[in-house]
Amino acid sequence: MPNSRLETLLLLAVTLVATAVAHGPGLRGAFVFDDIREIRDNDSLDILWPPWVAMLEGGSLPHRPLPYYTFALNRALHGTDVRGYHLVNLAIHVANGLLIWWLVTTALTTWCGWIDSRRASLVGWATATLWLVHPLGTQAVTYIYQRMELMAALAILCTLAGFIQAIRPDRSAGESAAWLTASVVACGLGMGCKETVAAAPLLVPLFDALVVGTPPALMLRRRAGYFLSLAACWGILAAVIVNQRARYPELNTGRVLWWEYALNQPRVILHYLRLAVWPSGLCFDYGWPVERSPAALLPAILAVATLLTVAVVAIRWNRPLAFLGLAFFLLLAPTSSLLPVTDLCVEHRMYLPLACLVAVAVLGLDRLLRLVGLGRVAAAGAIGLGIAASAAASHDRTGDYGTRLGLWSAAVRAAPENPRAVAAVAEALYRAGRLEEAVAAYERSIAMEPAAAVPHTGRAACLLRLGRHAEAAEAARTAISLAADNPAAHSILGEALRRLQ
Repeated sequence: MPNSRLETLLLLAVTLVATAVAHGPGLRGAFVFDDIREIRDNDSLDILWPPWVAMLEGGSLPHRPLPYYTFALNRALHGTDVRGYHLVNLAIHVANGLLIWWLVTTALTTWCGWIDSRRASLVGWATATLWLVHPLGTQAVTYIYQRMELMAALAILCTLAGFIQAIRPDRSAGESAAWLTASVVACGLGMGCKETVAAAPLLVPLFDALVVGTPPALMLRRRAGYFLSLAACWGILAAVIVNQRARYPELNTGRVLWWEYALNQPRVILHYLRLAVWPSGLCFDYGWPVERSPAALLPAILAVATLLTVAVVAIRWNRPLAFLGLAFFLLLAPTSSLLPVTDLCVEHRMYLPLACLVAVAVLGLDRLLRLVGLGRVAAAGAIGLGIAASAAASHDRTGDYGTRLGLWSAAVRAAPENPRAVAAVAEALYRAGRLEEAVAAYERSIAMEPAAAVPHTGRAACLLRLGRHAEAAEAARTAISLAADNPAAHSILGEALRRLQ
């Protein structure tokens, strides 16, 4: 550990200040995208009791019960003031960072004899702080709806922390049992936060085998009941999904076949890795296209297969690093493998996997500086520079969330061929009263995706307000032909026809 309590407090202060600088502008970020219908306009969140109303009713997307109930609590305390919602997200993010600090420090101190306790704590602090301020984590923190990603990460970290506490050498049998129970409870609660927690029952035995170094036979003999209890938590997740099957578009639309999705994910993973190293061009909504050419897909598949192979081979020479590599792929697996999730590429999926990459980078830097004979000053300078640069980049990025127009304009700059982002810019322009610009943006979106009803409806609304009633009626008819169950288009058509009389 650091030399003194004062040094620990100073490191904590640096972490908190850097995190506040990085994410401060996001506190005024508007409700955007799924925030609007699932939180702001979801009247079920007005009902705190019975709790399952807020947990499972209202909105149209799959409800993750625990995050939705926290949205209801926010509604009760803050109404539609976004700052309260953002503060809760930021508090969970900080809690996750502190847990990562503790987990890395404890793992290195307890099971890695090649690093002393003081260095282990500094590595843990550097990993947590760099992760807290990394720009790639901004979407999970600043996009209110993705509180479920934050809570899922918290559940995974608490599951692992409970296990580590249970197996520490100084624990009595009773204390170990209590901590293992807490670990299972955290895992079970996590299944009500997001599907990504499905990785937790596999992550713990992976940690036990590679970091703790427990032989598989001994693991099964000592902890079979515990591991089975973790696996039983998958039943909670299954119940949540089955109960809301109709709300999961990936289970109903078939827009992308499972094998097409899986073959495209290596390209997405390489993009994530690039953003982890050089987070330029972050995008709220990529509209990532499906690539079906084997020649285009093969290089990324080979590259990711090589990285996975390296992680497996690393078991022979550095098990903790192998754990971090395999944990990265395991944490991404629920959304970046076979299940065809609606969007191929979304940055918030990298929220917790990013911590594995940051830990590898910090450990690598620590080893490199020791090999070349550079000491604490060089290490502090390198880490400090990384924290400052990352916090500054995150500060700029979270500023984009201040308005819908600002966020979606940034998305269009990063992904100019994404019709959904262009339509969102058009809607923001419409709400700002910039009707001619909105019409042009809607027309651009329609040109990219003619069969989408939403931009036709939006264009009709703009034309109606501009007094171009015949054009508005024609646009509304087109929208209705694409989606007959479209009350907004029917209303616009009726009003346009009335004004034409």
